[in-house]
Amino acid sequence: MAVKRARNSQSAAIFENDYKAVLPALQEFCDRIRTQIGLLLRAEDITLGAPLESRIKTWTSLCDKIDRSKEPITRFDDVKDLVGVRVILLYRPDIERTLDVLRGEFPIETEEKKGMDDDAGSFGYQSVHVILSPSSGPAPPALSTLDDLRAEVQIRTLAQHIWAAASHDLQYKKERGVPKPLRRTIQRVSALLETIDLELERVLEEREDYVADIATNVDQLILDIDILRKILNDRLPAAHADADERYAKILEALRTSEIDDVGALSGLIDRRLEDALAFDQQIVSAVQNQGVGLGNARLADLKPERIERGVYFCFEGLVRKMLEFEKTATRKARAKAQLARD
Repeated sequence: MAVKRARNSQSAAIFENDYKAVLPALQEFCDRIRTQIGLLLRAEDITLGAPLESRIKTWTSLCDKIDRSKEPITRFDDVKDLVGVRVILLYRPDIERTLDVLRGEFPIETEEKKGMDDDAGSFGYQSVHVILSPSSGPAPPALSTLDDLRAEVQIRTLAQHIWAAASHDLQYKKERGVPKPLRRTIQRVSALLETIDLELERVLEEREDYVADIATNVDQLILDIDILRKILNDRLPAAHADADERYAKILEALRTSEIDDVGALSGLIDRRLEDALAFDQQIVSAVQNQGVGLGNARLADLKPERIERGVYFCFEGLVRKMLEFEKTATRKARAKAQLARD
């Protein structure tokens, strides 16, 4: 063992300068692959439980890896996790969806499902580890100039990440290392966190069934988030949809205006959508003509990707504008009625 450690330490000393020389390229690769993965997940509407994390293995950490390695490490190609990206998801079913996204966009060198698929030897740790190897095939254009590098991508849920962080902090990576008086408690924690994942998965399944059974032609049906989402997706132009629509805020605005069932919402859309869309196009034209005549549109609300689609408002904006038009029309009607009485 001493001979191996000495040999590996000599290897580390040999290419420390190489590590320092390649560090800028590693940083660029790390930043770009994190950005690329983030864009891909957003395009697929995959919900993150935390912002994407990325790191470059430090020289100290690399030396530790070299010392622990059973085989001599003499070049960077022998280290597959110099660059690491961690994807923390909110829902367990999105793990496989994320894998499908990565498989479709990157050459995959290896996949390892640690603690998944009833792997009882992992002591509660669950995570999918994927090595992306752009050098083994075509890489996305954003990474094509850095195709000699690899990255390890860890994919796990937020509940799985809590366990991983706690077990790392406590250094309870193996069950035999846990003090006997604590083992039952630690096992309960692991089971509870896994139960959270399973129950969240159940929520998604039950919501899917609920949405499939919604009859949006029943006027007396009281609005909730999922009924509202379904009606707006059916009735409003898809180009206005935003990935981060605030349906709870829309529902609150509708209820404040005493619109709380399907019939009232459908009536609002029938009466005011055309006006809201016409106003939307006025804003788009103004923006395309260097911001002239924006009226009461807020520059802070401008999103280039929507302007490129020829729209300004998201669903929330359209609903709020419809409510404004409705309020104005009601006020004018009342004023007219008052004049008639006078």
